Amino acid sequence: MKEKEWPEELVAVAEVISPQGNRGEVKAMPLTGHLERFDVLRAVVAWKDGTERPLTLTAWRAWRGFVILGFAELATIGEAETLRGAMICVRAEERAALPADEYYHDDLFGLQVLTEEGRPLGRIAEILVTGANDVLVVKDEAGEEVLLPALREVVLRVDLEAKTMIVRPLPGLLE
Repeated sequence: MKEKEWPEELVAVAEVISPQGNRGEVKAMPLTGHLERFDVLRAVVAWKDGTERPLTLTAWRAWRGFVILGFAELATIGEAETLRGAMICVRAEERAALPADEYYHDDLFGLQVLTEEGRPLGRIAEILVTGANDVLVVKDEAGEEVLLPALREVVLRVDLEAKTMIVRPLPGLLE
């Protein structure tokens, strides 16, 4: 997921990859570690190309690391195709509370990343969602990238108010 391009009042919970089947369902990459949140979602917003589209989530299921989502407004593969690349969002005030030391991707974009010694590495520009753990793409002012696994032994502290993240890169990562 790349840096947030949608309005501040929206929080992405999934990114649509493609249509799934021929009944208007879509396959999406979940952007939450708590899939059970889809059990209570109903009113969502699809954000694509600067446009909001209200949708009603009617069904969901987990499948091979993805979620399959069904919406009342979509009944055909062609209708589902219009959502390819869309972010499925909820209003910020409706997002679920997270346990301590867990963060929404939206909250991490733009954070200044520093090593525990104080060396600046850049800002979080993208988050790669992988099967094992997320990977933070940190870019410096020259456009150089560092990939950091989002693991507890790497990410030591996140301070959303100060907009900083303190990390301990794995040995050899910065050479």
